[in-house]
Amino acid sequence: MSAFTTPRSNTTPFTQPGAGAVLKYLERYGRLPPVTLSSYSLESPGTEVSVAKFISYSFKSSILSPVDEFSCQVHYDPTSNPIVPHSQEGDIFALKANGLPLGSGIIDQTEVETDANMGTTLHITGRNFLGQWEDQDAVNINSAPFYSGNATVQLVAKILCQDTRINPAHLVTQFAPAKPYLFATQPGETKLASMQRYCEALDIYFWMLGDGTLKIGRPDMYGTINGNMGTLYMKAAARKTNVLSIRSVRASTQIPNVIVPLWNGQEIVQDRASVKQNAICNGSPGPQRLYRYGHRVPKALVYSSPQGDSPQDLAAVNEMTVAQQNASQQKKTTAGGANLLQAMAKRELARANIKEVQVQIQVAGHYNDSLLPYMPDQVYRIQYDADNIDQDMYLYEVEYFLDEQGSQRSRLFFCPQTAIVADAKVFYAP
Repeated sequence: MSAFTTPRSNTTPFTQPGAGAVLKYLERYGRLPPVTLSSYSLESPGTEVSVAKFISYSFKSSILSPVDEFSCQVHYDPTSNPIVPHSQEGDIFALKANGLPLGSGIIDQTEVETDANMGTTLHITGRNFLGQWEDQDAVNINSAPFYSGNATVQLVAKILCQDTRINPAHLVTQFAPAKPYLFATQPGETKLASMQRYCEALDIYFWMLGDGTLKIGRPDMYGTINGNMGTLYMKAAARKTNVLSIRSVRASTQIPNVIVPLWNGQEIVQDRASVKQNAICNGSPGPQRLYRYGHRVPKALVYSSPQGDSPQDLAAVNEMTVAQQNASQQKKTTAGGANLLQAMAKRELARANIKEVQVQIQVAGHYNDSLLPYMPDQVYRIQYDADNIDQDMYLYEVEYFLDEQGSQRSRLFFCPQTAIVADAKVFYAP
């Protein structure tokens, strides 16, 4: 059975979130809201032990890599910081900021070291709770092989959460298909690989929230749930900025600007799939510009025909919701077999589009202007005049860190809204 021992917080934030909340807090206290590192013992999961005198920490959270790592280095003094007995392998470790959990997971390794300069230090490393899916096989002594043609997202999560410390009752879905699909576990395959195989065909992702809640579905590329979280800018001409550093990387020349998907195993492929009918052009600005001026990157992707034992039919990749003039009326269209190849091509283009322009930003603290934490699956307006960027972008990865050279900071990784998932704008109908 799942044991929900994940740290949750009912603590009221030091300052209620809202526009300009960070500045108000700085004016009142002269510093950013404090961060807290806590340990929860396996023997006493309800007992929180705060970590004092920490030297550094790093917690990563990403949509694209479900198993994220964390680390922490702590000064150890048995008289004032008795953390070692409370931080052992298997214990839970958590980072909280302004009373809100930003990252948590299970300790994998502890290392105690003593030298003449640093004294005694404790180095803790671990992974979030999905690390258990990486360690456990889907078919094991307690889990018989599973096969069903009517497996919903919720059912798959419940099966894979068995004998882990992830509670499927706290599962959060977001733009996830309600329709059941085929799911089968395979001997020798990890739970992580099984879930990735199930989500792959549906063009959805799964990741862990800061408090250990499992989230499954499509990224909120257009901020339809959280809205636009604000603006991050560096305006060199006006000598104005609210970030510490910013870097943009463009690499559109390798992105396909047209894909022709074909079935494999057909004697005469053209009789089964028309090249012109199935060709998908990349609608993202970078690849479009290159195509318009003669830089062509055509691709022909070959897929095996779906068999009876295939995990899914990829229909959800091409599922669209089109907003009508009347907001109360919506029309849904779902791709059938005829559109299957196009759905595959759209998925591949979206994943390649992350190279079009990536923006990496370093900011002070772990909060935006409204004192809300920076977290993956948020949308910000990015303004960077040195590279002519002024657009909404999707935050897909965050790293919270503190080292000996500076105070708490965050690294933010952004990508275009045409990346990661197919037909996001149409699907979400912003």
